[in-house]
Amino acid sequence: MQKSIRIRVIPVDSVLEELKKLLEKEYDLVPETVEKLVEIEVRPFMDHLRKDLYAVIEYPYVDKLYRDSYYIFYSSKHTHHHRNSVRISFFSNELEEAEFLDKKIYEEKLLKNYLGYLVLRPTFPKVIGRTAISPVALSRRNFACCVAPFSATTLSDKFKIHTFPHSSQDSHTITCAETTIWGIMEYFSSKYPEYKPVLPSHINKIIQKISFKRTFPSEGLTAEQVTYAIRELGFGAMIYSRKKHKHIFNTLVSIYIESGIPVIGVLKDFNGGIGHAVNIIGREIPDASAVAVAAHHENTEQGG
Repeated sequence: MQKSIRIRVIPVDSVLEELKKLLEKEYDLVPETVEKLVEIEVRPFMDHLRKDLYAVIEYPYVDKLYRDSYYIFYSSKHTHHHRNSVRISFFSNELEEAEFLDKKIYEEKLLKNYLGYLVLRPTFPKVIGRTAISPVALSRRNFACCVAPFSATTLSDKFKIHTFPHSSQDSHTITCAETTIWGIMEYFSSKYPEYKPVLPSHINKIIQKISFKRTFPSEGLTAEQVTYAIRELGFGAMIYSRKKHKHIFNTLVSIYIESGIPVIGVLKDFNGGIGHAVNIIGREIPDASAVAVAAHHENTEQGG
């Protein structure tokens, strides 16, 4: 029988301790495992957030991305795998649970203060799942990046933020390569009606067309497979290598990003395959002192 949804509204600096108690209770994990899991996987993520935020923790949460992976892979395993996730929503001001029931407060306060969500899925230890966090929620915001409008709910109230979607890989149904494809399609489908979001099962079906072995558990994709999937999903694709285009490589990447077009960056391993894949979505904006230092260095080298 489905458990009723439980809510905790707390300051962001209390989230980690609250998560430790929740994970231990709901997922039958021993305290030592929970401590290591939260400190290694979750704390680095939370450390990037502002310290004045408030969080709403929801459990159990049905996450569409993880549920797709659950039904195509985890549900068929002999060992038990949980199917519910945890969602943490973030707001920029102090809040109380009762405020979500007040339409006036919702319209005047909550709508303006919503900053996104983080999903924790039970794919231990890689628990960071589908995530959409506004850049405004970060403690450091010295960058420009591609963003699109995303909708979400908290306690049935509807919210919208502008961000770029993120998820970690679970190493079974979605590796770094599949995650980059998923993120690209989430971004474009939220920005333009011509595109549709995809789930791991859909990406898997596309790759099966050109694969000669089983695709689950995933061993990752080659650059050619990533390009093929992107083309099948409605895009034209180009492959640029730093070695071949070394004099204009950074300029090419910048042009795409400044045009609102994310770039899939592929880092090759020693065997020539994909060592890692990431979505390149923005660039750092140097502060005035950094610009001054760079300009002085350039003038010095030119004899100025």
